[in-house]
Amino acid sequence: MKLSTFSTICALGLFFLSSCSDSPLTPEEAATKVTFVTVPSGYIEVPLEDGSSDTRTVGLDYSLEVSLYETTQEEFQALLGVNPSWFTGANYPGWKIRPVEHVTWFDAVVYCNRLSELRGLQPAYQINYLEGNINVGYYNGSVELLPDANGYRLPNVNEWEYACRAGTTTDFYTGDLIGDGKTCGTHELNAEKAGWYCTNSRRPSVPNGETKRVGQLEPNSFGIYDMHGNVWEWCQEANTVKGGSWANEPFFARSSSFVGEVWQTGCEGGARYFNVGFRVVRTVR
Repeated sequence: MKLSTFSTICALGLFFLSSCSDSPLTPEEAATKVTFVTVPSGYIEVPLEDGSSDTRTVGLDYSLEVSLYETTQEEFQALLGVNPSWFTGANYPGWKIRPVEHVTWFDAVVYCNRLSELRGLQPAYQINYLEGNINVGYYNGSVELLPDANGYRLPNVNEWEYACRAGTTTDFYTGDLIGDGKTCGTHELNAEKAGWYCTNSRRPSVPNGETKRVGQLEPNSFGIYDMHGNVWEWCQEANTVKGGSWANEPFFARSSSFVGEVWQTGCEGGARYFNVGFRVVRTVR
C-alpha cells in the first residue's frame, strides 16, 4: 500500500508534531503538544564581525524555556481559529507541521497569551488595544510586557541568539560559512545541516523555494530545531526578526544576523511576510 506524504510522516514517528489525523486539533490538544526545552543560564564570548580580536557577551542569568520548533500552522490554527500562511494546503505536503508564516508581531503576541491561558499560566502581555483582526492581521496596537508574569512570550534578541548558539561561536551551530554566503544557488554545507535557505528550500514544482516541515534537520546541542532558516522569527523587539528564512541567502541565517541587514527600513511589527513566523519562550522562575 502506498502511503500518502502525511501518512509517511506519521509512520516515521513524528507524532509529537501532529495528531497524524485529518481532524483538526482542539485548542487544548494543540497547547499540550507544544514542546519545550530548558536552556540553562550562562554566558559565551562571541567574535565581533569587524575582523578584530574583540568579542561581545551573549548570555542569560536565568533559565529559559524555548520551544523546540517554530510555531506550526496546526498549532496556530487550533489556538486562534485561522491559518494565514502562504504555504498551506494540498500543494504543500505536511503543511500542518510547517511553520506558520504571514503573521504580524501582534498576531504572535495574541498567540502567546492564548497559549499561556490554555496551560494555566499568567499571560505575559497586557494588551491595551489592537487594530485589525486575526483574519487580516493585527497591524497596530498598544502592548506591554509584564515582567513578573510566568506565561509565554517572544524571545528578545539576546535570548534568541544564546538559545541558537548553544555554546558555539561559529556562524551556525553546525560550523562557519565556507564562502561569503551571499548568493542563492550556492550550497553552504554547514548551513544546510541546520537550516532551510534559498538554495535547499527549492523543489522542481516550487522553484523559488518554500517553507519546510519543522524538525527535519540537525538540532543544536540544546535540542532546538530550525533556528537557522525556514522562517525569520519575531523577537520581543517588535521591529526585529532573527534566523533567516527559506527565501534568503545563508549569510542572513547566521546566529548573529538580524533584520536590519535585510530591510534597511526595519520590519514593521504590523506587517505580514510570507517568510516570517515565530517561536515562543518562557522565563523559568
